[in-house]
Amino acid sequence: MIKTIATVLGMFLLCMPTTVTAQNSTKKIRVVPNAISAKIGTAIEWQSDFEEARRISAETKKPIFWYVPRLANTFMDRKKEVDRYMRAGPFSDPSIIASVNENYVPLMAIPKKAEAEAYELQPFKFIEPGFLVVETDGSASTTLDRITTMNSKWLASFLKPTTRLPEAGEALKRARRLFAAGEYGKCRAINRMRHSEDDMVELQLIAAMATFRSNEHESALQQFAAIGEAFPNHPLGWKAAAEAQRIGPFVRGFEVFRELPDETYLNAGRKSKGSAAPANTFAEEQLWRRGIEFLLSMQNEEGAFNDSDYDFGGTDSLPNVHSAVTSIAAMALLEAHGRPELKDLQPRIENAIKSAAAYVSDESKLNLQDKDEIFWAYLYRLRLFNRLQSKWQTGAEGITESLKALASVQTAGGDFYHEYNNPFVTASALWAMKESESLGAQVDASCVEAAIAALTKCRFANGAWMYSSPRNGSAAGKEASERRTIGSAGRMPHCEGALVIWDRADHDGLVESLESAFEMHDDMDRARKYDDHTSSYNYGGFFYWYCMETRTDAILKVTDEATQKEMAIKQRDMVMAVPEIDGCFVDSHEIGRSYGTAMALLCLAGCEQVLEEGVIR
Repeated sequence: MIKTIATVLGMFLLCMPTTVTAQNSTKKIRVVPNAISAKIGTAIEWQSDFEEARRISAETKKPIFWYVPRLANTFMDRKKEVDRYMRAGPFSDPSIIASVNENYVPLMAIPKKAEAEAYELQPFKFIEPGFLVVETDGSASTTLDRITTMNSKWLASFLKPTTRLPEAGEALKRARRLFAAGEYGKCRAINRMRHSEDDMVELQLIAAMATFRSNEHESALQQFAAIGEAFPNHPLGWKAAAEAQRIGPFVRGFEVFRELPDETYLNAGRKSKGSAAPANTFAEEQLWRRGIEFLLSMQNEEGAFNDSDYDFGGTDSLPNVHSAVTSIAAMALLEAHGRPELKDLQPRIENAIKSAAAYVSDESKLNLQDKDEIFWAYLYRLRLFNRLQSKWQTGAEGITESLKALASVQTAGGDFYHEYNNPFVTASALWAMKESESLGAQVDASCVEAAIAALTKCRFANGAWMYSSPRNGSAAGKEASERRTIGSAGRMPHCEGALVIWDRADHDGLVESLESAFEMHDDMDRARKYDDHTSSYNYGGFFYWYCMETRTDAILKVTDEATQKEMAIKQRDMVMAVPEIDGCFVDSHEIGRSYGTAMALLCLAGCEQVLEEGVIR
C-alpha cells in the first residue's frame, strides 16, 4: 500500500503545473429540471390552499397530509433543492403516493401567518423539509421536519397503509432485499424485462442505483436518463430523470434504502428530531461501519466525493469544494484503516484512499482561477498528505508541494481567504503548517509569522474572535459584545489553539476557549440543518462539523490529562447524539453527507485517541 501511495505522490508532482481554463466568479449556475424530471411529485393529488384542504377534509372525513416545502421567513437558502429531494424521493415512491392519495387530503402549501402560529411552523421550531398530518378537528397528530435522510419505509410508518398498490413480483421483491443488504452486484444481475410496467421500471431503477453505489457514477447517470426516457409517464421515470440531472436525493446521498435498525422505524422522528436516530440506536463500532460503508459507496470512478453542491463562492468553485471534501473523506478512511472491526472492508478502504489521493493530486481537477474555495482544496490536501506521512511514512513530497500551494494563496496582509479574509481560515492554515513541521517538513517561517500577526489582530481581550479579518485596526485589547462572543464560540478553540501550537498563547486560554465552546454549543446546534446564516448568533449549518472537528483537534492539545479526558468524553457524546437514521451524519445539506459523515468519524477518532491512548498530538 505504501508503494501505491508513493506512486500517487509521483503523479502529484507531474500534475502540479497543469492548469484549467476557468474564471473567478460568484455566479451561481444551477440545474433547471427537464420536461421529464419537472414532473417529480406531481403524482400526488395536491391541494394548494389550506382552507380548501380543510373543507375537503371535513367533507371526506380524511385527515390532511400537509407537505411544507418551506416557510415564508426561513433561513434556508436552497429551497428548490430541498423541495426536489422530497419530490424525487418519498413523493416518487409508489407506496407513499398511493397512501397519501387514498387516505388523506394532500396539501402542498407555504403556511400563512395565522397557520404558522397555530401549528408552530416557525424557524428553528420547524426546519424544512417536513410535513404534518392535520386531523379533521384541526389538530396536528404528526409533525415531522428536518428530513435530511430519506427512507420510504421509515416515512411510510407515519402514514396509513394503502390498499391500492398491486403486490410486487418475486423478482422485484428479491431486488429490493438485495439492495437493502448492499448486494449491489446481485441486484444488477436480475432480469429486468418481461415484467409489469411498475415492476420493470423499479427493477431498472434499482439496477441503476446499484451501479451508482458500485462507484460507476457516469454509467449510472446514463442508466437513470434512459429510464426517464423509457418511462416518461411513470413517477419512477420522473425520479430517474431527476437523478440523471443530479437533482435527486439518491445521487446526493440523502435517500437510503439499506435496512435500518428496528428502533429507527419505531421511534425516529417521534423520540428524535426529524431524521436523527433515536438516542442509543448505534454503538460507536456501528457508526464506524455504517459511515465507512456509506463513504465507500459514494466515491466515483475518478476517486472523488462530489455530492456537495456548496456554491456560495459560485458554481466555478465547485471543483475545489469537491477536492476538499475528497481529502476529508480520505482522512476519515485513513482513520478506518487497520480497525479490526472493519477487517472485511480493508481492501476497499485502501483502494478508496489510493483513488482519492490520486484525484486530489491532479490539479487539472481544480479551478485554479477561483479565489473563493481554492483555499479549502489546498488546505485539506495538505492535511491528507500530513496524515499519510504520519500513518504510513509516505507523502513527504506531497506535503512540500501542498505547503507551497497553500502559501501561494496567502494575502499580502498575512491572512487567508475563503470568500473573504477571516481568522478561522488563517487558523486552519496555521494548524496544517504546524502538522507539517512536526513531521519534518520545511515550513516558510515568514508565512507563519505573517499569519500569526494577522490572526492576533482578530482576538478580543475576552477570548472572542472577529468573524472577518479587519482591513485596518485590531480587536486586541477590546472587549467583544456578548453576541459576538457567543457567535464566535464554535471557532474559539480553533483560533486560540492556532496561537497555542505556535507558542503565542498559553494553554489556560485554550482550555477556556473549549469551555466556552461547550457551554455555547446549543446556539450552534440550533442552526445545524440550515444551509445559510441564521439569527442564532449568525451560525449556519455549514459551521457545525467544521467547528466540531477543529474542536477535537484542540482537545488533543490540552495538557492536563484529566481535563483532556473529560472534554473528550463530552465531545464524543455530542457526536454520538446526532447520527441520522442510517448511522451517517450531516449538517448543511449543501456540503453533503459524505463531508458530514467523514468529519464526524474524524471527531470520534480524535476522542478515541485521548480515551484509549492518552496521546497528545
